[in-house]
Amino acid sequence: MFSIFSFIIITSFKNGLTISIDMKDLSVPVSKKLQDVSAEELANVILEIKKNIPDITREILNSGKNEANLNISGFHIILPKAFVQEFESKISEIVEMALYKLIDTIDREDLVKGLSIKHQVIMEEFIRNELNNKKIDIELLERYSFPVKLNFR
Repeated sequence: MFSIFSFIIITSFKNGLTISIDMKDLSVPVSKKLQDVSAEELANVILEIKKNIPDITREILNSGKNEANLNISGFHIILPKAFVQEFESKISEIVEMALYKLIDTIDREDLVKGLSIKHQVIMEEFIRNELNNKKIDIELLERYSFPVKLNFR
C-alpha cells in the first residue's frame, strides 16, 4: 500500500497534476459580480451627470449680456433685462427638464445586462487564450515544487 502511495506522489511531482475546471463555474459568478458593480457604478455616474446639468445648461445658455433687441418692421425694441433674465431662466429650466427626462429613459438594467454578457465573453476568451493548459509550479516547503496544469472546459 505504501509503495502505491509513494508512486502516486513521486509521479505527481514529476508529471504534475491536471486540474479540470468548468469555465462557467468561474465566469458566471464573476460576471454576476461585475454586473452588480456595473449597475452601482452606472447609478453613480448618472447621479453625477444629473447633479451637473443645471450648471452646464446655465453656462451654455446664459449669454452673459442680459440684453436683447427685437427688430420688427423697422422698429427697434430693447427688451428689459428682467425679461431677458426670466426668458433665459425659463429656457434653461426647459432644457434641464428635457435632459433629466432623456437620462431617465435610459434602460439601465438592459445596458448593464449587455455589459455583463460582454464581460463574460471577454473573460472566457481571456481564460481560453491565457490560462487554459497553462502549467503552474506549486511550491511545497520552499524546496519542492510540482507542476499543476489548468484545463478549462
